[in-house]
Amino acid sequence: MAKTRPAPAEIAPPASPPPLWLLMVTVIMTGSAVIMIEVLGSRIVGPFFGVSLYIWTALISVALIALSAGYFLGGIVADRFPRATGLYGLIGAAAVTTLLIPLYDREVCFWAAHPDRFGIKAGVLIASIILFLPPLTLLGFVAPYALRLALQDLQHAGRIAGLLYAVSTVGSVLGSVLAGFYLVPLFGVTVTLVIIAAVLVIPCGLWAIVARRPGRGAAIVLAAGALAVLGVWRTEARPYANQSNVHLLSEQDGLYAQVSVADTRIQDSWVRWILIDGIPQTGVIAPRPENPEARWYENWTPLHDIQFHFYRLHQRQPRSALVIGLGGGAVPMALARQGVEVEVVDIDPLIVEASTQYMGFNPAVVPVHIADGRAHIRNCRRTYDLVIFDVATGGAQPFHLFSQEIFQETARILNPGGVVAINYIGFPPGEHDFLCRAVFTTVTSVFPESVTYIFPPRPDQETLCNIMFFFSETAFPDDRALRDDPSTPAEDRRLLERQFLNLRRTIEPNGAILTDNWNPIEAHSVRVNEVWRRQVFENFQAELHRL
Repeated sequence: MAKTRPAPAEIAPPASPPPLWLLMVTVIMTGSAVIMIEVLGSRIVGPFFGVSLYIWTALISVALIALSAGYFLGGIVADRFPRATGLYGLIGAAAVTTLLIPLYDREVCFWAAHPDRFGIKAGVLIASIILFLPPLTLLGFVAPYALRLALQDLQHAGRIAGLLYAVSTVGSVLGSVLAGFYLVPLFGVTVTLVIIAAVLVIPCGLWAIVARRPGRGAAIVLAAGALAVLGVWRTEARPYANQSNVHLLSEQDGLYAQVSVADTRIQDSWVRWILIDGIPQTGVIAPRPENPEARWYENWTPLHDIQFHFYRLHQRQPRSALVIGLGGGAVPMALARQGVEVEVVDIDPLIVEASTQYMGFNPAVVPVHIADGRAHIRNCRRTYDLVIFDVATGGAQPFHLFSQEIFQETARILNPGGVVAINYIGFPPGEHDFLCRAVFTTVTSVFPESVTYIFPPRPDQETLCNIMFFFSETAFPDDRALRDDPSTPAEDRRLLERQFLNLRRTIEPNGAILTDNWNPIEAHSVRVNEVWRRQVFENFQAELHRL
């Protein structure tokens, strides 16, 4: 006797369900909005916390928490209220909460990033929860709600569920590509948030047309439009030049970071800074605001003297140099004025643009390769007398530029007797010196001869220092012997005594060796970044971030 298939279980069909094509459009749009908000999050919190592994960990964690809560609650609401009105009302609410972000994002991040509150890891997690949990939770309602509205019976439940989840994933891919490759670099944060809200309003409007309820659709569009105008107005109306001690000249969001230029008053002088994710990279003496056409001059520190006199005094005057990391361009321009043939590698075209427009860098004098530093070194076909790594920031330390492998690759492009110089920010030898000793030990495993200078002189264990390393395969002349040599000019002897011997320090190569396989530089950079940001905050970041 033939077996009969059991009749499929029955479910209560939803009232006036939207057509399947509209539900597919809905999950595509909402799926793309989820990933766009997640990508955009790094640009919103990055200027306050830096863009690092911890930032992405916090953003991904908040997104997963929000979506999990939305999936759970959405399933409950969909079973109790299986109507399209509920679904598209939630999507409209998600659009509104997305547009609220630019109205208070700076205040939230400024509060969470205060150095006396939470620290980087807890601070960015709290800021991400406040800013992104509401819209992402609401968007989490969509998948179970759409599935409930699409199901007429259980016979095709698997097929319908698979179709909707596949389409939603396609939307996520599209949103990731659009946000990361086009929207944020071209339009910035606030306009991209408006575009995300528009993406969410589209299915609401289509539903209003299909359901012949234009009034509800128009209400959602008008509410979202009003918030969009308010958010854009608030962003554009920030008083860039109305603070007494800080004048923000430029602020742009790019593929890799937020790049800003600001003038700050320090005693009786104005110093112009280029900032990457809110942290100063290069400072120069700037023209006064009342005389903006006046020429600015480079702002030298003792380490600048060391860097630009070291090669001459130690018989290593380079004819060619490669600089990894442009910053404000002071280092490559100074080398070029000494007659050195200089090339620069920087991954971010916005930094080149800002340095050229505001900091006096001239790409016609010093050519720039827009590329990752390590990729450029690996593919480089020429050699240099000097390679400078100037890549430390107040956010993420690029771990792939501080490993044994990259210095082995650098040795290939270095001429015999050439020098590798590293400008590093960290703690001096002592209680918190893991990174200082690890970087030093890693490089000396490839280039055994070294000299180290630390500014300020005689720092305590809690002081963040500017550390200048010089490495080579051949030994450097001793600073003390150079000073005591009768043939050394008197001016150079004074320079050696006042700067070189005053700042020279000895570090033992007994630290960890950093490799591509094991490189905990980000974990040990947290304290460095927190102290760095505290110092910046105390000097002028508080005023700058309130602009």
